[in-house]
Amino acid sequence: MDISRLPPFDERGNVHVVVETPKGSRNKYKYHPDVDMMAFDRRLRSAAYYPADYGFVPGTRGADGDPLDALVLTEEPTFVGCLFIVRLIGVMTTEDDRKGMEAKLLAVPISEPAPRDYRDIDDVPAPTRDEIANFFDIYRSLEQYKAHARGWEGAERAMAVLRDSIASASRS
Repeated sequence: MDISRLPPFDERGNVHVVVETPKGSRNKYKYHPDVDMMAFDRRLRSAAYYPADYGFVPGTRGADGDPLDALVLTEEPTFVGCLFIVRLIGVMTTEDDRKGMEAKLLAVPISEPAPRDYRDIDDVPAPTRDEIANFFDIYRSLEQYKAHARGWEGAERAMAVLRDSIASASRS
């Protein structure tokens, strides 16, 4: 797999996202850089399931020290380890009892027909935004700590968060 060689952007400036957990799954998978493999992390204890393909942007470091999280809007789920070429359309801030504040990028695949025309967070239907926010409000409800969605910002802010996380990764 060798994700360590994958840059955050492709040659056209589109963003790379590696899927850890497919849309519709209650199993959480996580990339382990020490062995360059995806591994089962846990099964969500709540009745929630991931509302979008969920993964990370390689070559980044978020506030929690892990690569920056990203959700990719797709019509159908993909698979663990799938590489997406995406355009950022927004960012949601979440807060939990353990990690504090954390950014979750929202993106659309360049090649998927349905959400391809989304350019900013306001292009995403409110029910879709609400479903994603609700997931982050409840997915840990039966675990030892709580998490909460704190709101959406647009594509410009998402790109700024991404650039900050690339700079953070390069300092380490």
